[in-house]
Amino acid sequence: MDYPLIQTLLNFAVTFGLCSVLVVLFLILYARVTPQEELHLIRDGNAAAALAVSGAMVGFIIALTRAVAISTSITEMLLWGLVALVVQALGHMFLSMMLPRLSEQITANQISAGILTASVGLGLGLINAAAMTG
Repeated sequence: MDYPLIQTLLNFAVTFGLCSVLVVLFLILYARVTPQEELHLIRDGNAAAALAVSGAMVGFIIALTRAVAISTSITEMLLWGLVALVVQALGHMFLSMMLPRLSEQITANQISAGILTASVGLGLGLINAAAMTG
């Protein structure tokens, strides 16, 4: 017997699970490339840190959704997901080089720094997604 619904649900579970792992890997990498302790800052109510992390994460997820949409295999999706991860991390590193006080400003809860960082993360995610070809 053919069970297309079961196969579809299995495909969904695998894709969703791998994407979840990639998001966690992205957050770990993001925490490594930023000198501030985002989770501690967020727990302490730092809105700038929450904005920065959220924008970077959503930007990555935008690119990751495109990777899922264009890929014809799990391996291809993982490769595009890793490309998106690297692009986002490099983008943040470049932003930090351009604005050497960015980390201090986020730690000091300067909302403008959080908004800028989030905007760059979202913009990179959109460009990254648009540049992916299937």
